[in-house]
Amino acid sequence: MRASRNWGRSLWVCAFVISSFCLAFGQGSKMTSEFDPIEERDRDNPRARDAWFMRGRTAPNGESAATLRFRANWQREPLWLCLTLD
Repeated sequence: MRASRNWGRSLWVCAFVISSFCLAFGQGSKMTSEFDPIEERDRDNPRARDAWFMRGRTAPNGESAATLRFRANWQREPLWLCLTLD
């Protein structure tokens, strides 16, 4: 009984040490030298982020998205009327 208790305790200690190392060294900027400033490779790039979010959301030929939606609903209205009259 005593041997299994020591075995379990040592297992918990090893798990704690390994998880501590993973948390301590898992994230953050890579530091190449103590004297050089830290280089951040994942800097925010607002132009690229905005271009990525607007991909597939812009209307062709500079037309307004609201105008295109209005035109599509206007063209679809007779189809709905035909379906409701039958």
